[in-house]
Amino acid sequence: MTAPPSAASTGRTDDSAQQRPVLSIRDLSITFSGLRALDGVSFDVPTGGVTAVIGPNGAGKTTLFNCISGIYRGEGDIELAGESLEGKSPHARAALGIARTFQTPTLIEDDTVLANVMLGGFSQTRAGLLSHMVLTLRSRREETDLRERSAEAMDLMGLLPLAAARAADLPHGLRRRVELARALVAQPRLVLLDEPAAGISHTEALEFADLLTGLAERSGATLLLVEHSVALVMRVARRIAVLDFGKLVVEGEPSLVRQDPRVLAAYLGDEAES
Repeated sequence: MTAPPSAASTGRTDDSAQQRPVLSIRDLSITFSGLRALDGVSFDVPTGGVTAVIGPNGAGKTTLFNCISGIYRGEGDIELAGESLEGKSPHARAALGIARTFQTPTLIEDDTVLANVMLGGFSQTRAGLLSHMVLTLRSRREETDLRERSAEAMDLMGLLPLAAARAADLPHGLRRRVELARALVAQPRLVLLDEPAAGISHTEALEFADLLTGLAERSGATLLLVEHSVALVMRVARRIAVLDFGKLVVEGEPSLVRQDPRVLAAYLGDEAES
């Protein structure tokens, strides 16, 4: 699959572009009805591979994703490949290279897997998806290009044999693959994965982990993962950020995070030894 736009192709000639984090979060805070959902969170997401965000329910993980994708506007700053996202709408952020999946896959039930994946060529936001239930293609060339990119994304997710299947007939695990393939069609820099293993078995989660590892290597996109399955996170992540009550507890390589006493006591417990 074609890699996300390079610095040269976007007009940027900074030689440090490859070393620059794909995402930088600085002093991010947001308050709802007096409750501090995020409180001065700062960390970087390195370019390439999988970075994970973990923490208990209510730690601020989904709020963080909503701030990155532009659904919420918090205080502080978020940069994508060195460019501030301040004031940019969810649609504009998607155009800059941020795609997202949700905890519950949103598919067009009566349409095919291919048609659902092709929707990713138009928008990566939930609202945008629903507004593009009827595809409008400007030319045969655009349709051909979109079909080719959709086929590449389905191939990455092992979905090509199911291209003509109805979304409604797919089991939950395959529905999640369709949603992720749809996110990849726009060739994003960064894909936000919101609990992709939710609702699938432990065995399926480990298989999905292996798929994510290969996907990060082959697609050219960086994956930022929110996930409750510690086994999956430890299997795929190159870095982990841990949130608790809206604060960043610790951030670093999995081998260090899993040994941190605060993390072990609060989130991992016996799972850290598995």
